Amino acid sequence: MNNSQTIERKKPNIILIIIDAFRVKNSSLFGYEKNTDKNLKKMSEDSFVFKDFFSSSNATAPSLTTLFTGKYPVNHGIIHQFPYTKPEEIEEFERKKSFWLPTFLKNKGYRTIAIDWIGTWFKDGF
Repeated sequence: MNNSQTIERKKPNIILIIIDAFRVKNSSLFGYEKNTDKNLKKMSEDSFVFKDFFSSSNATAPSLTTLFTGKYPVNHGIIHQFPYTKPEEIEEFERKKSFWLPTFLKNKGYRTIAIDWIGTWFKDGF
């Protein structure tokens, strides 16, 4: 094979399921005695499931921004929950943003989709 030929590699599927305000105490996946989430449990058989996890914030906007940037709220600038996020926070975030997971994946050839009602800066890369 010469340099002008490329090998097409199949990319692994990456599916992030983020459920806001999910209570693991009522999930059979996490030990609840009733079968409350059989489809989620079935999906977990071929997936990574994180059982020891902590949120960077008690609000959705700062937490999701942390997941997609790898930075804590104090570092990425989003502190308040939408719709209380201040314009200054968004401006600081846009100024500091050096990595955004959805855009990174899109640039690597992945098709990205989000089902979300927040919009704002979260729509970048989808």
